[in-house]
Amino acid sequence: MENQKSNAKMYVTFFAISIILFATAAMIGLSINVSKDHLNAVTSAGEAIHRSCVNTEEMVYQEYAQLLEAQDTTFNPNMEQLRNLSSDLISYIQHLRYEMIQYVDGKQAAADNAHEFMGGVPYVSASAIMNKDNVDAQMQFMLGSQPTSRATELKNKINEYKSAVLQLVPTEKRSAVEKKLAFLSTANVYDRRNEREESWEEFMFQYTLASAAAMELETLSLDVLSAELIILKNL
Repeated sequence: MENQKSNAKMYVTFFAISIILFATAAMIGLSINVSKDHLNAVTSAGEAIHRSCVNTEEMVYQEYAQLLEAQDTTFNPNMEQLRNLSSDLISYIQHLRYEMIQYVDGKQAAADNAHEFMGGVPYVSASAIMNKDNVDAQMQFMLGSQPTSRATELKNKINEYKSAVLQLVPTEKRSAVEKKLAFLSTANVYDRRNEREESWEEFMFQYTLASAAAMELETLSLDVLSAELIILKNL
């Protein structure tokens, strides 16, 4: 799992750099033409992260099964609560991802290209997203106010999840476990180029390709599964 997590984070770091380059080009008024190679790289990363999600989800199920077998008749209710909290957040993230793709590609195209499910929600693979290079529609969907943007709603959901699952951990372990969940941070990010703090929402979705935004959302699903494994081992 650690290798899977490391690989996923490597992809995210690479595309975070790409996002910064896109933002720079937009602000100086350059026309952004996305190369086929770049789109293919984003697609490949998205597919790799999806495979990591599927594999990590299987690891989570195996861990639950092993713990239940070891406990015999003694059942820890926190296990069920953890599974419900994690499942609910993953379902929310995947639904958000699917809605974003619907907004970018159109509802009918998204439905036609959804050939499996993730988190109980129709799933469109990275390669099946039609308007992969669309930036404007993705930003309108994720950052547009209504009055709270979808990105801010997502941030709040992540923070609520992190707080709730940490409460399931015994007090003496909580501080150490919280440090392990640092990858779920939604804190502002310092933008050195503009010498200002950038919100988590901007960092994730501003000037971001639709295909890269879909990848970011799936990476968050992977993060939740990884967090669930960490909490499960510390109940």
